[in-house]
Amino acid sequence: MGIMKSMRSIFWNYGLPFVRWLFRLTGQDWNAFYTWLLNRLERDNSLEQIFEKYPSNSGKERGLYDWSRGEYHVEFLQRLGLKPHHKVFDFGCGYGRTGIPLAKYLDAGNYIGVDLSGRRIEMAEEWVKKEGIEQKNPVFLTRSDNKLSWLDDKSIDVIFTYSVFTHMPKDDMIEILVASRRVLKDDGMFIFNYSKSYSDVLEQPSIKDFRYPAQEIYDMLDTLGYDYEERTDWDDDLEDGKKSPVSKVLKLTKKQTA
Repeated sequence: MGIMKSMRSIFWNYGLPFVRWLFRLTGQDWNAFYTWLLNRLERDNSLEQIFEKYPSNSGKERGLYDWSRGEYHVEFLQRLGLKPHHKVFDFGCGYGRTGIPLAKYLDAGNYIGVDLSGRRIEMAEEWVKKEGIEQKNPVFLTRSDNKLSWLDDKSIDVIFTYSVFTHMPKDDMIEILVASRRVLKDDGMFIFNYSKSYSDVLEQPSIKDFRYPAQEIYDMLDTLGYDYEERTDWDDDLEDGKKSPVSKVLKLTKKQTA
């Protein structure tokens, strides 16, 4: 066990930065590198393993594979005004943690989920069949286009992205925010989280983790044409000691021009 832990530590601390350097050397962007990483992480994973490891809601934030938290995500979006007739774009949908309960709630054809990882999309599609909700026609796609060029202007009511910007350089984040404003309806909303820095500068605990100063995020959103509101009621079903200390959730709406 100790040897395996040491090997994982060496990989994360030394192997991954080297791989990232190789991707840069060959002219490949962040999405290409992160796609490789996600598919590597998921190559031996399965829905059965996820369900077995996290059998039920534990009353604390347990990360990506805590599949039962998806139900809370949908309840939170409903609290903010989500209705069954809304068209929802789940950016970075993973294996369907939020997508499956969203697809159940929404009218048929109103859910679109995208992820960099083809393996995670495969698991999401397997989950659709497992739940027997094919008639809901949820769409799960593998995409790496930050410009969202395949989505029409003003076609989306709600954009939801969780634990995506926490693993993304600022330039990529800006691309997505610009594109999201284009596809979002004028009265739509965009819910996302980011990891807040403990200081007034960007912190990067690892090659794949980014923590941004709050003011830097706010200034960026203001420049890009968004009004924003920090949602302090996120994870309000958990005790304070069970919540992530750095994750901050924002609700965005489009600034309206005269």
